[in-house]
Amino acid sequence: MKQSLTRQISDYATTCVFLALLAYFLIQPVEPNWPETSPPLIAAEALPRGPLRTGALLTAPPQALINGFVRDCNDCHALMKPPAEAARRLTQHTHLVLDHGMNDRCFNCHARENRNRLALRGSETVGFDQVELLCAQCHGPTFRDWERGVHGKSLGSWIIGSAARIRLTCVQCHDPHAPRYAPMQPLPAPHTLRMGPQDPRGVHGRESEENPLRRYPYEEDWPYEPVRIGVEEEPGPYESDSAPEKSPAHGEDEH
Repeated sequence: MKQSLTRQISDYATTCVFLALLAYFLIQPVEPNWPETSPPLIAAEALPRGPLRTGALLTAPPQALINGFVRDCNDCHALMKPPAEAARRLTQHTHLVLDHGMNDRCFNCHARENRNRLALRGSETVGFDQVELLCAQCHGPTFRDWERGVHGKSLGSWIIGSAARIRLTCVQCHDPHAPRYAPMQPLPAPHTLRMGPQDPRGVHGRESEENPLRRYPYEEDWPYEPVRIGVEEEPGPYESDSAPEKSPAHGEDEH
């Protein structure tokens, strides 16, 4: 009986505290106290709009302007015998710094016989315009994030499937010989919570929608249908993968 009385007193005290807090917030609501600061001014040159590495060779074959002539790699390398597979000091391309972890041999990435190609595992090669396939051999998780738009940079549009959307490849941001970024000074965060009073008519004439952060919650605001590139066969993070398998149609082989 003593334990029951103690429990009743505890429940009564909890209820009183809850009701007191409820009355306090109803009588004197707490307003958010956003800092009253002006948006920082950012120099235009501090906001790069294109690739970080504008000189990346992404054509097949790769081409560069040398002494007034357009050259590709084989214009020179076809005239010389490939050296032995060994770590050695470079006698040409001495401006390159090999700082890519254990990947410190030229022929780990470059095809030995055809310098206009990149070497994959085995004897397969790809052009410089498919460099992401080479990087994917060692950086699989990062490559899959890049396919889904999580890693890397998009230009033109955020909408997957839009013709205006451009996805930068690995070497347009990372130097393949020394891919680690140099330390960067971060820019100030956007003042998305300090935008001041919004149009009382709301976004697109909807009086209930005054928050600019919720500008596109409606399907008619999107000019393109969302397309999932490269993941059609995989369930999303909130999709169930326990759906029954589709039975093959009559006459089809079950492979």
